[in-house]
Amino acid sequence: MEGAKRGQQPSGPGPYVVEAAFHPDPQEDAANEPAAAATQGWKIRLAGRGAAKGSTRNAQKLTKTTPQGDVHVWTFRQDSIGILTTNKQAVISVADGHGPRVPGSLISLSSHLLLLPAAASHYDTLLEYCRANDKEKILALMTELFEDCDQKLLMTDPHCSVHASGGSTFTLNHKLYDPKTGQVYSVLSNVGDSPAIRIDQSSEVITEMSEDQNCDNVKAVERYCNLCAKKNEEPRRVILGRFNFQSPLGKRCAWMGDWGDWVEPYTYSKTEEGVYEVSHNVEVMRSFYERAPEEFQPALMCGGPQSLRARPANLEALSRGEYPSANFGSTLEGVLQMPFSLGDKADKHGRLRVKCEPFVNLLVDSKSGIEIMGTDGVMDCLPDDELRNLIRNNPDATQNPENFCNMVATLTESLAKENWFQFSSWGVPAWDDLGFWVIRFDPISSETLSGSNSEQEMAPSAEGEVVPREQRLIFRQLTGITDDMEAPRHSSSLDSVKTVSAEQDDPNSSQLTIKEDDANNMQSTIVEAKEVFVSSVEMEMTVDAPPERATSHSADNDEEFYDADGGSLTPTHVTPTQSAEPVDAALQ
Repeated sequence: MEGAKRGQQPSGPGPYVVEAAFHPDPQEDAANEPAAAATQGWKIRLAGRGAAKGSTRNAQKLTKTTPQGDVHVWTFRQDSIGILTTNKQAVISVADGHGPRVPGSLISLSSHLLLLPAAASHYDTLLEYCRANDKEKILALMTELFEDCDQKLLMTDPHCSVHASGGSTFTLNHKLYDPKTGQVYSVLSNVGDSPAIRIDQSSEVITEMSEDQNCDNVKAVERYCNLCAKKNEEPRRVILGRFNFQSPLGKRCAWMGDWGDWVEPYTYSKTEEGVYEVSHNVEVMRSFYERAPEEFQPALMCGGPQSLRARPANLEALSRGEYPSANFGSTLEGVLQMPFSLGDKADKHGRLRVKCEPFVNLLVDSKSGIEIMGTDGVMDCLPDDELRNLIRNNPDATQNPENFCNMVATLTESLAKENWFQFSSWGVPAWDDLGFWVIRFDPISSETLSGSNSEQEMAPSAEGEVVPREQRLIFRQLTGITDDMEAPRHSSSLDSVKTVSAEQDDPNSSQLTIKEDDANNMQSTIVEAKEVFVSSVEMEMTVDAPPERATSHSADNDEEFYDADGGSLTPTHVTPTQSAEPVDAALQ
């Protein structure tokens, strides 16, 4: 079936669209770049979508004002997408929380609020390193930023540090405009396995810019082992998926004999210099495939159960007579699929010794491009061949990020349905939370840019007004936070978070225009605090929360939980909240 014709466009809110522009600043460039002769600016257009597992496609939008600019975040329970822009940079991000719902959601959200302004504050330094193509210094700086963020989440943030479990992936796409050459550098950094890909429409080549830092990637496991060795720690073993982990019922892979407790897909060895080398455990994997009972063979021969995206590589390996171990969702001793993450306090300080060193990639652009960044709930459903078919059958699709975003969402849900992924009774994806960005960037003459986008030269936005205290309860209600989770008051990533209207452009915002339109042309609106609170309670009760938790906080309880340093957290419903979406909205 052709990718372009699969299913119907998912119901719910249309893409959350962001437009930004890079352009030379004549006064600043004359002072800092006397030889600057760039006449090329850039137009950056993004469109994002997502879904909270089994409940809604509506996002909670939050904005925080920082000295570097406003950070905008759209959350879909534990998945979230974010952006910060100025006239010379755009910091774009995707996070996928995991673990218990509350800490996973908080760490996912807080990661944007911490890392985006931190990266933006190093624009000059990063630009210098990019110009020199000094990848070692770029890696060192991004590692420092990620580790600093991680320490705040683990140790000092009053809303995240109180949780021993829960963490998040994080993929950061930092686009830096060089006013000297007119080029754009993209510094792509990630921990965990939320991929970012680039599509060359003319050649149909799809390149993964990020690295899957999970236990299905032998290179990531080897890096984890050597980071443990540097700290005189013992790296933990990887086991194949979770299905063969020892349980009270006995061995899950009994056909493996003595190997039946843990099927280990890798072997670890150490050189005389103390360097770990990780290789595929061919003997064990051959036994795993050849001894498997007949009823298991179809699952093994289909390319692996973890991801549609990774199946083609496994099928190629099988055709060569190999015994691939990738795409089984392997874990560190049956616990985490990722040896790298943000958060996960117990697994960082406990026996697993999880790390937070990002993979970093540098790309240089002088022509138009299209990228997709997404959580694994989305990207696992998007094999490269299906994306190629989508573009081939719709040659103009990528010219409009909003339309292409809708096409990607339709393709994702169609492929998921064809492969028996779970949906709720009203047609919302229920196999995972989802969140993704489609990014389009195009060069444009600075004269044209300044003539048609004069509003993009306005000053950065000022601090927002303090919102009514009853709105401050909304996020606590949605996440189930209780009073006994309060910690000593340290500076929090959630401080000074404010509401921005989804109906109009902020006249004070710097280089940013936000358009949020419902796919069904419903007028976007801000739901009043009491309406949000009531509908949120209804959502909790009808979707997946036990009634006692859904009603554990009352609107009469007006204690200010998020008020450190005078700040507050106020989610904004960008479309009217609905307790359910119609069944006929599901893909056919």
